[in-house]
Amino acid sequence: MKLTHKQRLIVDYIRKNGSITVEQCQSVPGVNTYYCNGAKHCGNLLRTMNKSGLLERVKKGTYRIPEVGRLRTSSKPQLADERQQSLF
Repeated sequence: MKLTHKQRLIVDYIRKNGSITVEQCQSVPGVNTYYCNGAKHCGNLLRTMNKSGLLERVKKGTYRIPEVGRLRTSSKPQLADERQQSLF
């Protein structure tokens, strides 16, 4: 999965500093481009990256890059149905 521009900025910030909070996310240039509710948008971005396995949540509002081998697998189960191939 290719990272968006804002996700790339966040990953670069975490690699340099070790972790990121929602408040720190707002101060990263180029990430918070919203006039109102900047904390909400940064929080949603970090939460989405956490759900996709790009980040792990250390504690409430603090995220870091997961260690090697600890990335989350896909949450969608792979169904192996023999009859499915014959439908198409």
